Amino acid sequence: MPRQEFLSRIDVAFREWVPRVMFFLVPAAVLVLALLWRRRWLSEHVVLALHLHAFAFTVFTLLLALRLLPWVRPGEVLSPLLHLWLVAYFLLALRRVYGQRWRWTLPKAAVAGLLYLVALGIGVAGVAALALYFA
Repeated sequence: MPRQEFLSRIDVAFREWVPRVMFFLVPAAVLVLALLWRRRWLSEHVVLALHLHAFAFTVFTLLLALRLLPWVRPGEVLSPLLHLWLVAYFLLALRRVYGQRWRWTLPKAAVAGLLYLVALGIGVAGVAALALYFA
């Protein structure tokens, strides 16, 4: 198979499967939140996980929209600012919803972020394996 066709098939597989992986990452985020912030209602974790994913999708949509504008270079200033905004929003949301002090929120948020990134990595690796298998 030619290299260009192989890369095209992998790109199509990622575009098709990554949204599904993100759908399954919502329960993973709920599980992480429930493990770190016990004695809370499960519905609180579900609503927060959905809210944070919706916010992340909004930020990533903005990043994609900025790439389409020819006069804007998002990699220079806007991209790091939007990523920083995403992290800050995550921290502020955790602090607001769970009502803990910063000395408890920051380490728990770091662990939550790390566990979520592991789950995301497993999901993306699974998509890559599927893409290579079916390519």
